[in-house]
Amino acid sequence: MGGCDHFFVADRTTWDFRRHHDEGWEWGSKLLTYPAVENITAILVEASPWNRNNLAVPYTTYFYPETAAAFAAWQHRVHAAARPWLFSFPDGLRKGNGTIHADII
Repeated sequence: MGGCDHFFVADRTTWDFRRHHDEGWEWGSKLLTYPAVENITAILVEASPWNRNNLAVPYTTYFYPETAAAFAAWQHRVHAAARPWLFSFPDGLRKGNGTIHADII
């Protein structure tokens, strides 16, 4: 399908993946400039208005349930929603994280 059935998720802006050169930058690459990824949907913190396959979404760090009950309430809400797909990704552990976040991972 030429990449149309793939997606790329990053907690960076589109510009971090549209560098002109890979060398000389502290972060980033020219990944999204390659023809092989032009049809891939890129889900990023900030999208390019000139690229139809870029979607901007906010950072997902707002959700840190502090109790098992809070997490169960969230699960109930998600399970009750009429959605054909669910995608969730808990990120890595952090020092001092005593919430249910660590248990989910």
